Amino acid sequence: MTVRIPGNEDVHRWLQSFQETQAWRDGILIVPERMMATETRRRLILSKLKVEDANIMRMSTPIDELLSESEMETLMDLLCDSKIWGVNFGELQATDNAWRVFAHRLADTYIGFVWINERGKSIGASSRIHDWLLGIGKYTKKGILRGPTSLIAQNRKKKTECDPPPWYDGRNPVFRHPLSRKFLFNPQNSIHFLP
Repeated sequence: MTVRIPGNEDVHRWLQSFQETQAWRDGILIVPERMMATETRRRLILSKLKVEDANIMRMSTPIDELLSESEMETLMDLLCDSKIWGVNFGELQATDNAWRVFAHRLADTYIGFVWINERGKSIGASSRIHDWLLGIGKYTKKGILRGPTSLIAQNRKKKTECDPPPWYDGRNPVFRHPLSRKFLFNPQNSIHFLP
């Protein structure tokens, strides 16, 4: 099966049409892998993407297409300037250095919920970086995305612009979206973080 790689016009059309969908109005941003199929498309998407109204982002890349360190920097710039509190990177692949950028800049975002592929599925990184991100093996106590002292747990306890934070609001349409159940910690259980 061959995957058609969209041209720049297709990417522009997708960006315009997506912003008219119900998912966009509900605060869900889904960037499909075909839009991230080449370095040129990724650069175009990351430079034109509007994230100010999004709460959850799902982004994926085709197999063996890895986000570079500079592309992750651009993506993290977008996330730092947004209200996005959940990212589903289950099908995203990136280099070791790119995942380090993600981890080191996580504290500058509102992201409190993340999904990346578990052991056995490729995130493009070495097993050491994968285990460090997920808090597996020797990184159990100092992982990035798991554990009571992890960066992601600290982000969940951070003050946000809105009080209470959006993941506490069961009436929020984003909270009821199926993507909100695809995180390492389910935000539907986040009542346990309330004081």
